[in-house]
Amino acid sequence: MEYGGSTARRLLGVLVGGALVGAVLALAGAVTVPALRDRSQQQLDDRARREVDRKAHLVRSDLLATAARAPGATSTVAPARLREAVERTGGVRVIRIEPDRDGVRLLFEVRVVKTGTTLFGYQQSTAVACYQQTVPASPNSAVRETPCPPAEP
Repeated sequence: MEYGGSTARRLLGVLVGGALVGAVLALAGAVTVPALRDRSQQQLDDRARREVDRKAHLVRSDLLATAARAPGATSTVAPARLREAVERTGGVRVIRIEPDRDGVRLLFEVRVVKTGTTLFGYQQSTAVACYQQTVPASPNSAVRETPCPPAEP
């Protein structure tokens, strides 16, 4: 006595069920994979941004240390020495050095390129920010983020 119908009918049921499960998995993958890719890219962007901030604070401490080591009055730090202090940190470029009533104001750009491997291959993120610091400054004065000037043609 047969209980499940014919073998062909059972095979058809298994194939239809497998096709439905496959379609649901494909749909779930089509929705989930881009969301996961975007999430991993966002995490890489966040890491690059934190690295930019970290480098800006390193440059600030180098500038203040250079000003503290200057012979004589700290307001007479040579701009060339300040430029050297800024450019010691990789990925940092001095945009402008100008005299200020409190000393010398520096505008510098920090650029970080982060590359990461993920399930989806290599992803890359570039973060750029400009900062301003006046030297000499009080130890409590922070480096300030400012808009980057337009690139020269």
